[in-house]
Formats: sequence, C-alpha cells, structure tokens
Amino acid sequence: MSLPSPDCPRLSLSVPSAELDNRQESWLEMIAHDLQQPVNAIVLRTDLLLRRALGDKDRADVLRIREATMQMSQQVKDFLDAAQLETRRLVLRRERLELGRLLQATLNRLADRAARVALRAADADELWVHGDPGRIEQVLVNLLSNAAKCGDPDAPIGIALSRSADNAQVVVETRGRGIRVEELAHLFQGIRSPREAKDATIPGSGLGLYIARELVEAHGGRMWAESGSAGGVRFCFTLSLC
Repeated sequence: MSLPSPDCPRLSLSVPSAELDNRQESWLEMIAHDLQQPVNAIVLRTDLLLRRALGDKDRADVLRIREATMQMSQQVKDFLDAAQLETRRLVLRRERLELGRLLQATLNRLADRAARVALRAADADELWVHGDPGRIEQVLVNLLSNAAKCGDPDAPIGIALSRSADNAQVVVETRGRGIRVEELAHLFQGIRSPREAKDATIPGSGLGLYIARELVEAHGGRMWAESGSAGGVRFCFTLSLC
C-alpha cells in the first residue's frame, strides 16, 4: 500500500474538544454500568456462600472476597456519580429536612464507626435545609471515612453542627497527623495520578472527596478543608437554610 506524498492534502480527523469530552463522559458512564453487573453477581454469590456451613478458613476467605468486592462496587458507583456530575445529569431529590436529625440518623446506620464519632450541635434551634437526604448522607459518610484515614487510629472524630449567617455549617474533625498544607488545596480536584496517590496523606484515588464537594456545590453550598486545632484535619461544608 502506497503512502500519500508530502504534498497531498491530509484528511482531518480532528474532533471538537467539547464533543470528545461528551464522548469520554458517556464512555465512563457506560463502563461504570457494565462493571456494576459482575460486581453485583460476586456480592450475591458470596452472600449465598456465607449462609453455608463453612470452615473458619473458608469463611474468612469468602469475607475477604466480599470486602474487596464491596470496595470495588463503591469505586464503580463513584465513577458513575462523577460521570453524571460532569455531564450535569445527576438528579437531586430535594426535600425539606432537619439537618441535625439527618446527621444523627446517618450515625445510627454506621454501627462500625459510630462509637468513635461524637455529634455536637452548637445551636438549640433546628436547622432546616432543602436537599437530597441520600446525597447529604453520602457526603457525610465520605468525610467520616477520610477523617478516619488521616487521623490517629483510635482518635475520636467530632462532628460540629452550627448556624453561620444564613447557612448551616457541618465540621468533621479528627486528631492526628493531619494533611500536609500543600495537599489541602488539591484534595477536591478529582482523580489523582498513581504517583500522587502513592505520596498522598489520604490513600486512594481522591474521587470520593471530589464527588462530595460537587454534591455540596450542587446544593448551592461550599466545601473546604483546613488543618485542625489538634494537629488533625477539619472537613467543612455549608448548606443554605430554608
């Protein structure tokens, strides 16, 4: 097959960047959907196996498989959420809710972590917001998880709820090694490179914190992180009162 001469006009196969972005986001969403099916199948099968009379070693192996699969399932859900947020297709099911009650109900469902967490409300008044309870709970769970990763293993985690002007403010704080100052500004930027993930104080892709910030901003709020008063870290976000 002969190659075109240098003088021949070349066919342009360039695609507008906006179209490429849309294609990439659609592919990401499609891949996330496709990955969720085998992940769900593995979780279902491990649940069935755990109902059987297994030996201690076999049960421990199945539990490890299930735990790893649940981590993979969460990663797939994060990718799907990120794709929907990027394309502005994520639907918020808003309702009027009292934030203190939602935070307490979330902690009640986190039996494995609730023992380390103390919720403190600075205001006696109820703080009502207009938001999606499932998505606000997702934000809180993510912040609790990241606070646990960058704090001392047995350090308590505090959640402070207060009124700030026309906003409700939530602060999740833990004691410990904290996060390097140079990392604070980049916590919510999205997926880290392998090198960044390896060197980061908080292990992982960084996608969960990005999603948490995007969810808060989709509610009209704001999220940030700062060094804690006891050497740890403070994750903060606000939601408008209604």
